[in-house]
Amino acid sequence: MPSLPRKSNVELARILAMFLITAHHCVYHSRALSFVEGFNRDVSLFWLFGGKAGVDVFVLLSAYFLYGKTNTVRQFVRVWCTTFFYFVSILLLSLFVLRVPMTRGEIIRDLLPVLGGRNWFVSTFCIWLLLVPVLNAIVRNASPALVHAITAILFLLECVLPTLHETHCYANLAFFVFLFFLMAEYRRGTLDILKRKSFCRVALVSSVAVVFAIGKFAGSLAPAMDQFSPFNLMFACSLVALCLNARTWYSRPVNMLAKATYGIFLLHTGNPIRGNWLWPQVFRCDRFFASPWYWAWIPASVCAIFAAGFLAECFRVHFLETPLQKSPFYQRLVKRGENAYDRFLGQ
Repeated sequence: MPSLPRKSNVELARILAMFLITAHHCVYHSRALSFVEGFNRDVSLFWLFGGKAGVDVFVLLSAYFLYGKTNTVRQFVRVWCTTFFYFVSILLLSLFVLRVPMTRGEIIRDLLPVLGGRNWFVSTFCIWLLLVPVLNAIVRNASPALVHAITAILFLLECVLPTLHETHCYANLAFFVFLFFLMAEYRRGTLDILKRKSFCRVALVSSVAVVFAIGKFAGSLAPAMDQFSPFNLMFACSLVALCLNARTWYSRPVNMLAKATYGIFLLHTGNPIRGNWLWPQVFRCDRFFASPWYWAWIPASVCAIFAAGFLAECFRVHFLETPLQKSPFYQRLVKRGENAYDRFLGQ
């Protein structure tokens, strides 16, 4: 029986998250905050905050779909293959077209996209993917009180303390684990308050106002601006909950674009594309720092990246991913990986 299409009201949150993340990278890697003033600075602060919250939204949505999974090897292999395609493509582009000087170590790290630590999100997300069945087993077998306790402790260690004290040891993987437990609590009906749309709307607006004020007066590097901040977390949870509880609707173009978001992320974050070429040479960010059209230039740049990323994903899926996944070799490899992982977990 064919699986039902994903709800577009939920997939819309994934698109919004990637839009915020891309806009954040546009502002951050162009170093706009060091040059813009007045209203343009306020616009930059909004996108910087939005990108950090977008990471939380993306991981929360992944946790929503992976809740209850007992084996995520297939998802891991698909993510790894996508990552490898973009990292190697950008590496070849950098070496032979853009003539960007790269050390041997950087080349090796690009050929090992997950283990090489070239991108903190990719490395953390892939490791987290393999941990998800273990986390699901904990949620499934532990008492509700223990799950509440784990969630509360992780919230204290990975959200509250890093926000209050900059020297606190924050770990990306531990924070992703916390986001999974938070979504598990939601799926189990513990966080029913997030099903109240009025609460989510107020929380969404309030979190933006608080973080914007902090960023304006304390600086963009304030801990409250980062993804682990309780304010960013409140924004992310409210946005995800609003999309989950919205009227159900289906749209093939929306679902196709949402499916391409990870590829869009990899396309514009590949080193050295993001720092040495994309923002300074393609979009010429410096020309708009003092422009009254700065507010429109950022979303226009993001839309251009979305268009390029969507076309690249259509090409990759049609000519590479689909034929590969249909091949007997791929099916045997993934099946063996799933069986080995099941034996490792004693399932």
